[in-house]
Amino acid sequence: MFGCHVNGFFGAKALYQFIRAHLFLGLSERPICEHHLAPFMGFGHIAYIPNDKIVGLSKIPRTLDHFSRQPQNQERITQQVADYLMEKLNPKGVAVVLKARHLCVEMRGVKKHDCWTTTSAMKGAFMSDLNCRQEFLSLMRK
Repeated sequence: MFGCHVNGFFGAKALYQFIRAHLFLGLSERPICEHHLAPFMGFGHIAYIPNDKIVGLSKIPRTLDHFSRQPQNQERITQQVADYLMEKLNPKGVAVVLKARHLCVEMRGVKKHDCWTTTSAMKGAFMSDLNCRQEFLSLMRK
C-alpha cells in the first residue's frame, strides 16, 4: 500500500532539506461507536517524519478511513493508525491526534452538546523528542 523509496528519486539528503515532517490536518472521520452503535464525528491530525519512504498524500486519509469503517472506539483507532504507519513506513516518528464529538454523549444519557474527546498517540521521535512533539502540537492549533 505504501510507496516510493526516497533514495533514487530526489535523494534523501535533498529531500530532507525541504521536508521535516509530513503533516495532515483536519482529516474527516465518521466511525460508529462499538458500544452504542451511534456515530461519532471529528477530525484527525497525523504527521510522520520520513526515514527512507514517503507516501502519496492520499494514503494517510485512506489509512484513517480504513480503521474507522467498522464499529470502533476512538482510542483504538488512534493507536491502530499510529502502529500501522510505524510498521509500514518505518519512519523516524508518527503522531496521531483525533478529536471527535460522540453522539452517544449528545443524544443519550448526559446529553451534553459540543463536548469533544481528544486522543493521541506519539511514536518514535514524536515521543522521545520534546521539540518534535511541541512543533507538531503547535502546528495542530493553527
